[in-house]
Amino acid sequence: MRYVTRVVLPSLLLLAISAGSAAGQAPVYGYEIVRQYPHDTSAFTQGLVLTGSGLYESTGLYGASSLRKVDLQTGAVLKKVNVDPAYFAEGMTIFQGKIFQLTWQSQTAFVYDPATFARIGQFFYTGEGWGLTHSDQYLIMSDGTNRIRFMDPVSFQPVRSINVYDDLGAPLTNINELEYINGEIYANIWLTNWIVRIDPVSGKVLGWIDFTGLLPAGTSADVLNGIAYDESTGHLLVTGKFWPALFEVRLIGAAAVSPDGTMVPTATQIVDNVGAVWTLGANGAILRNGVQVGGGWGSKILWKNATIYVFGTDGNWWQRTGSGWINVGSTVPGGSSASPDGTTVPTATQIVDNAGAVWTIGASSAILRNGVQAGGGSGAKILWKSNAIYVLGGDTNWWQWTGSGWINVGSTVPGGSNASPDGTMVPTATQIVDNADAVWTIGANSAILRNGVQAGGGWGAKILWKNATIYVFGTDGNWWQWTGAGWINVGAITP
Repeated sequence: MRYVTRVVLPSLLLLAISAGSAAGQAPVYGYEIVRQYPHDTSAFTQGLVLTGSGLYESTGLYGASSLRKVDLQTGAVLKKVNVDPAYFAEGMTIFQGKIFQLTWQSQTAFVYDPATFARIGQFFYTGEGWGLTHSDQYLIMSDGTNRIRFMDPVSFQPVRSINVYDDLGAPLTNINELEYINGEIYANIWLTNWIVRIDPVSGKVLGWIDFTGLLPAGTSADVLNGIAYDESTGHLLVTGKFWPALFEVRLIGAAAVSPDGTMVPTATQIVDNVGAVWTLGANGAILRNGVQVGGGWGSKILWKNATIYVFGTDGNWWQRTGSGWINVGSTVPGGSSASPDGTTVPTATQIVDNAGAVWTIGASSAILRNGVQAGGGSGAKILWKSNAIYVLGGDTNWWQWTGSGWINVGSTVPGGSNASPDGTMVPTATQIVDNADAVWTIGANSAILRNGVQAGGGWGAKILWKNATIYVFGTDGNWWQWTGAGWINVGAITP
């Protein structure tokens, strides 16, 4: 990793990393802190490995690079060897009874005896050295680009490589510290709070882990870096450069889980609490991450009480059990499947009412109910409020659907603000409607758009609507608040 120990981004240079752009399509996981351990604040952490014999750490910087064995419980350094000051140490792994340690720009790696830390060899490579881990066969190495190389551990020659792209097709660069876990590559993305999960065969992004808020705001430290895996618990050990703590964490369900009661009557999608994406495919096939699930077919998918249900052509709802489907009857599971109260549709996205009808805006602003224009209605927005459908017409009045037609209810927004529900997050190009009716989305290159126009030069990985305020999460690990005219930094803690 490049030698930048303190990174200050210019005002709202949120310039979202590819991670932020992709986070809405690959599942985004959160974390739960299990334990916190002391960590040496002089350690510029580059590599981290946990084995049965202990915790090992590689630290960087010219003149301060080292290889260490550390007591996990106390943070005390049990064994240490300094690296020649001419080298900037980088990633490290333990494989086939040896410790391998990269250096940044010297194109040199060192090999050590794990018991004595005596140097027993070295090898050379082209390009920069950043992160290092291993599979059952190969050393796996990153170089700060979107390339990951697989190296023969004897000849140290590259065997193959993969290129990593986010879900928008952009190269995912700044891939840093690596850890190979259960057939996946976990990688820190330098300068961010993201760890990405990568398919080692295809390079496809399998998921994201958002470590925002792991280190308390105001703590004097550098960026997140360092991943180790505890096979005995299935937990991760995570720390950063100069961090005062190392955290044992448990991953929790995908942060992008759909709101309770979400209905998918078309090929839009529901994201469940383990990050799986559910859609309707050809001929009504029920797809989970693009693959048909248990021979399932249906006309609607419902996400309710952390459970997936499908409405079949037999007029019954079928519940996903994890291995198959069970018939739960003709009544809508868990009560109404309606959209959350206060939902606004200013485009062709959809609202599901409490009778299960799907409302959208069609061609020439026609108001469609299950694909058919409802009572000759047309308008610019649909609002779902207090179990009623309203439409904002070209006469600037709101019109309420009665079940058979429309009645004019005046120019005031029905039931108060039509803003998105409090706490709504936009990690992709879905949308938030604020209490001034402005529509917020994430556009190309992660530009923050307000009614289709970039707002105050803003970029970011997420938009959050909270307490009648728009916030954006930037790659500096901070949240930025929209003031109406610009952005202010409100820190790393989720508002």
